[in-house]
Amino acid sequence: MFPNDPLRMVARLTICLLTLLPQTSAAEPQIARTIDGQAFAAELVAVSDQHVITFRTAGGERAIDAVDLVHWSHPVYWSQPAQPRRGAQVLLADGSLLLGELVQIADDRLRFLTGEFGDLNLSLQHVRGVLLLPPDDAPRRDKLTDEILSKSNMSDRLVLVNGDELSGMIRSLANGELTLETELGVIPVELSRIVALLFSATVGSPPDPPGVTTPGFTMLVGLRDGSLLRAASLRMSAEAVELRLGDGTLLASKAPRNIVSLQPLGGQAVYLSDLEAHAYLHIPYLDAKWPYHTDRNVLGTRLRCGGRLYSKGLGMHSAARVTYKLPNPKSPSSFRTFQAELAIDDQAGKQGSVTFRLFTSDGGDWTERFASPMVRGGDRPRAVSVDIRGALALSLAVDYADRADVLDHANWLNARLIK
Repeated sequence: MFPNDPLRMVARLTICLLTLLPQTSAAEPQIARTIDGQAFAAELVAVSDQHVITFRTAGGERAIDAVDLVHWSHPVYWSQPAQPRRGAQVLLADGSLLLGELVQIADDRLRFLTGEFGDLNLSLQHVRGVLLLPPDDAPRRDKLTDEILSKSNMSDRLVLVNGDELSGMIRSLANGELTLETELGVIPVELSRIVALLFSATVGSPPDPPGVTTPGFTMLVGLRDGSLLRAASLRMSAEAVELRLGDGTLLASKAPRNIVSLQPLGGQAVYLSDLEAHAYLHIPYLDAKWPYHTDRNVLGTRLRCGGRLYSKGLGMHSAARVTYKLPNPKSPSSFRTFQAELAIDDQAGKQGSVTFRLFTSDGGDWTERFASPMVRGGDRPRAVSVDIRGALALSLAVDYADRADVLDHANWLNARLIK
């Protein structure tokens, strides 16, 4: 680093300011939700190597195996922090997002200055791209992020402020200028002109990650600055945090209180968005046909409700029905409960109105197990838990309410099956 460089000092100050989001308070405690449907006020105290999470509650400390936790967060963040609109965002191959400042690219390495983990030197093998100037428009930001993560780029690409794109091979970045080798020769591009960098997917596959304690288990870790990390392992104490990403990258911090959300994946909660649907039917009100989306709303962008992001869920449009086959109820892999939070996506604003319904079948006729009241745009997500024991199939339906199907962008947030 260059401690006396005023630009570096300004960058550090900017990153620090970006992390100054509202602190938690006694009036708004963090909430933990377990697979048995319990929700209780809980302060995160520690996470062990074996993924045992310790919370401080009104009744004293409580230890929970991570596989038995659905999520933990502060009500301000609900599921996880909103994706930041300021500051560069590095998008890693495993889907993790880190907020900070891009400093240098050289020798197949990317140097990135973060407020949380300090000065990182990342292999480009593990980096999909960098969003330097995130668009203010959330759908545009989502589509650009998904494009970076699509792994379909056969060459490096630059998306410029004026909308143009350049393709070639990124040779280096230093002192605010990027060097791109193209078919027409080497082109220097000022960093201030670049919205996003998309790296070629031909670099190679990352090595098998070391240090994974539970095969197939991932912890989504949300940080106060808006970073969202997919941790294969996580260890936290009152003094420090150490986590290892899916690509093996090890990150360490001395600010454990900056963790604001946890969501285990691969535990006792099985998300419908990770399963293959057996059938899907949409009945248009007029002519428009709407597919359903996994981990995205019906428009194909991120699931948002109340200004907050949700990583898991289904996006559907009225009137539609999606069906899943379930394991034999007598098998060890059977499920006993369906849980979700129901809402209209933020992109509908205060519009849109639907009813959510759930049906099960034991091999014969379908039986309605749940029907929601009318859910309108702008309503807070409504938690639901339904007993599905004995079912061989599950069907989720979204129906019209008032105003026909106008902006009926329905979200089954965190739709999950509990073993």
